[in-house]
This record gives sequence, C-alpha cells and structure tokens, in this order.
Amino acid sequence: MGEYRPEYSAAKLKELILYVADRSRDDPNFGAVKLNKVLYYADFYAYRRLGQPITGAEYQKLPEGPAPQQLLPTRRELRRDGLIEIEQRPVFNHVQERVVPKSAYQQSLLSDEELALVDEVIGILRFKTGRESSEMSHLEPGWKAVGFYQSIPYSSAWLSAEPLTQDQYERARLVADKHELHGR
Repeated sequence: MGEYRPEYSAAKLKELILYVADRSRDDPNFGAVKLNKVLYYADFYAYRRLGQPITGAEYQKLPEGPAPQQLLPTRRELRRDGLIEIEQRPVFNHVQERVVPKSAYQQSLLSDEELALVDEVIGILRFKTGRESSEMSHLEPGWKAVGFYQSIPYSSAWLSAEPLTQDQYERARLVADKHELHGR
C-alpha cells in the first residue's frame, strides 16, 4: 500500500490564500512564513479531522518549516490576476513579505467546516511571530521525519508531537496486547 496522495486543487489553494490573508489583515506578524504555517496546519488538521486536506497541496520541509510546493506559482498567479499585492514591510532585522488581498474574501469553494478549521488555526497562530510559528512547526513529527526539500506525508498528521504520558502508554499497551490476542 502506497503513501496517500490527495487530489490537488489549485483553485482551493488560491481561495485559501485569499481567505487567510483577508482574516490576517490585522495581524502585524502575518508574513510569508506565517502564511505557510497556516496553510500547512489547515491542510493537515483537515486531513486528520475531515478525512481529506483542504487543498491537497504537497508540503515540503524547508529550513523555516513546512511550505506548499505550489505556493510561489500560485501567489504569482494571484498577483498577476490582480487579486493580491505583496507588501514589503521592514520588521526588526528583516523584510516581511505580506500577502494583502485587494478585496474582501468571497466564499465559493471552501466549506463552512473547512473555514471553521482555518479560523481555529489562525487563532492558534494569531499571537505568534513568524519565527515562533516556524519553531512550532519544527516540533511536528512529519517535519522531523523527512530531509530538507522532501515531501511531508499527510499520514504524519496522525502522529503526535507530544510524548505519551505513562497512563496513555499503559492504555496503548493494553489495546495492543488485546489486538495481538484476537489477531491469532
């Protein structure tokens, strides 16, 4: 059995970028790094909770954390079509690249359930800087499991970044033992 490969939707990635940028207008820490993390968590949480990712984009391990391989060409298309601007903002010792939508978000492809999940992710990252969001993503098992510039499998969404408590470990051991007995 091979690795799960979802169907990629360029249209949904475009709409998701527009939605996230619209919802993050008032976030002074919203830049390219944070956008990548919101997209990553939205797709991987959706895969785990809804049974499929929102966009099906292929995420790769980059030094600053996971990012969809399709992001840069998609961003160029959105800019070419006049839907976004890329604003350069000086922030401390670097320049933040901020995606700014040219109009308010118009829902067409994303479901209410998907949007609620994206809002949850935006809320989790709301008060984090790009660096803090990046450091958070470096704790993800999928990011840890692959080499730089390799694809992060969606199946890693099922892995936990948190170590098991002793109680969780004992319950897991009991379940495994039970299945071993019934499997014979």
